[in-house]
Amino acid sequence: MKKLNFYLICFFILITLANQGQSSWTRLTPTPQESTINCITKIPGTDKLMATGWGSLMMISEDAGESWDINYNPAGIENGFFGQCIYFLNSNVGFIGGSGLTILKTTDSGSNWYEVYNSGVGNWDCFKDIAFCNETTGFAVGDFSRIKKTTDGGETWVTVEAGNDFNLYKVEFCNETTGFITGSSDEYILKTTDGGNNWQIINLPPGLENLYIQDIHFINETIGFVFCDLGSGTGVIARTTDSGETWNIVNSGLYLSSGTIDFFDEQHGIIGTQGSMYSGYILLTENGGDNWTEIELPSFSWFGAKSVCFLNENNVFSVGNMGMIFKSSDGGLNWQSKLERTFWGDIYEVQFINAQTGYALAESKQGGMLYSDFKKTTDGGNTWTNMGGVWNDNGAFYFVNPDTGFLTAVDFGLQVYKTTDAAENWTQIETGFDFEPQAIKFYGENLGLIVGEWQIIKTTDSGNTWEGVNYSPTFWPVFYDIEYISDEEIFIAGTDENYYTTAVYKSNDGGNTWEMDSIGNFGAATDIYFVNNDTAFLVCEGNAILKSDDGGETWFETTLNNLNPISFKSIHFPSANTGYAVGSGTYETIVKTTDGGETWNAINSVSSSGLLDLHFFDDLNGLVFGGNGLVMKTTTGGTTGFETNRIASGNYNVFISPNPCSDNICVSFNASESEQP
Repeated sequence: MKKLNFYLICFFILITLANQGQSSWTRLTPTPQESTINCITKIPGTDKLMATGWGSLMMISEDAGESWDINYNPAGIENGFFGQCIYFLNSNVGFIGGSGLTILKTTDSGSNWYEVYNSGVGNWDCFKDIAFCNETTGFAVGDFSRIKKTTDGGETWVTVEAGNDFNLYKVEFCNETTGFITGSSDEYILKTTDGGNNWQIINLPPGLENLYIQDIHFINETIGFVFCDLGSGTGVIARTTDSGETWNIVNSGLYLSSGTIDFFDEQHGIIGTQGSMYSGYILLTENGGDNWTEIELPSFSWFGAKSVCFLNENNVFSVGNMGMIFKSSDGGLNWQSKLERTFWGDIYEVQFINAQTGYALAESKQGGMLYSDFKKTTDGGNTWTNMGGVWNDNGAFYFVNPDTGFLTAVDFGLQVYKTTDAAENWTQIETGFDFEPQAIKFYGENLGLIVGEWQIIKTTDSGNTWEGVNYSPTFWPVFYDIEYISDEEIFIAGTDENYYTTAVYKSNDGGNTWEMDSIGNFGAATDIYFVNNDTAFLVCEGNAILKSDDGGETWFETTLNNLNPISFKSIHFPSANTGYAVGSGTYETIVKTTDGGETWNAINSVSSSGLLDLHFFDDLNGLVFGGNGLVMKTTTGGTTGFETNRIASGNYNVFISPNPCSDNICVSFNASESEQP
């Protein structure tokens, strides 16, 4: 019997570990993913592509970019990390450099990662490039003149002082001894002729004077290329045939900037660039750089020119902002987008009128202008139709019934747009006020409020006219959300004049006068939700969910079991006992309660992006909405049968004690030695 129990326990452990990689969330849009991709490369000796970017993203394709295995938090690093560069020594050993001056290493072709260097500085300081001159000696360069060196294959890194005072962007070796580091200077670069033991600051070589070098790439020991920015949005391409001693401009007068270079062989090369008016271009050569053909990337191409890569002679890739991936299957002549996306920016707010019909307001980034898209679904959120939009990149909306709704925007003052035909047509209404709206809600068709920075305004005639109302005793609050109990009793969630102080405002006379209840230092209360007239919740940016059992008179902090802090944005209860709250966090972004909000547990998702809103149709079926146009769907309540907190992926040792065991045993696991730095 004991032996049977032992085998059952071992089986349970294996199933639990296996389920770490599973998720009960389905990504509806965008696919394959939403975060900006900063770098893409071919893993040498394989047919694999690897890319890295914002949101602790690492993704691998083994079918020429048709599908991607999306992974987050390599080496257990937090969501705020962004990878900036990738370098592989061989088919197994590779590195990611990125924010926080962090370097990650893999020894199994990207399946598992561990951290080999972390400076401990903020995420905005970044390693921009990594390169090795041989199997053991390599360099990482980045912001604020930083150079790190390894002599043991990337296990340890030490500081190199070169005396430069400009940011460093690229490091490149044309052979084991000669290398270059370029950066934000139009006068100097760094050069080594002894394998990086010493670096000298030298004037830009002949042919490159007064140019900002955006990228440098050698295709053999003698021939190399640079793409340079003149500093006025125009670019030039220069070539060396003597290992960088001298350079000749081979193409100039390009109204392009931010070039990134890759070559398949000595004849075939591409440069990904950004042009004017948010367009992206590929420069293509088929004769070793003597001539270059300018090819504009297709739809919304300004998103897609941060990094380029040859997989083989035919398949070429360009990647960039908000998950954009372009692919060419004919060596770079023609390009197709491999990203499918419904929303082109953060999804601010969502409201479902019934199980099928819903609306969403989202930031639009399709032309670089401050604009918001308004979209509608009639199939429960699976697909969305654009219903127009408004100027400015923020706003709020509310529908009082399936046909009548209101949309706010700031366009030379606060405007209200009203529809009575389910968003087909809108009538503009001048409010006479000018502030950033955070919420608009109605009680019935006539009584409505708009709140935002320092302002509360009210209508009693279905939005046709608006008047300001007084609140006291604070002077500079920010109001985030509105909740009606009746046409007389109304609550507003927000802050007092101290932004970090959680405050609730209550009116007992239909919004004419307000009293403030300062609750505590939990950060801004961004959402208020009443399950019934007695039970209410506040979610706060300071990793807190507050509950009231007496109709909002008093509030207490609930128990959060998430291991890492979350800045909460929205909360929803599909039933009295089951609720969900979402936000942005270092790891977790969703928590769930099944005991009426007394305790909350983190649940895993398939993204690291911050979440901004949610809607659940019942305890199990729901949608969450977030940054960069993310929409995810669950039909299982957001959990698998074996839900675990997110930990770093890898190989684990399982320990069972005591051994030999009696009736009771203790089971634990940790990373194997091969997974530890």
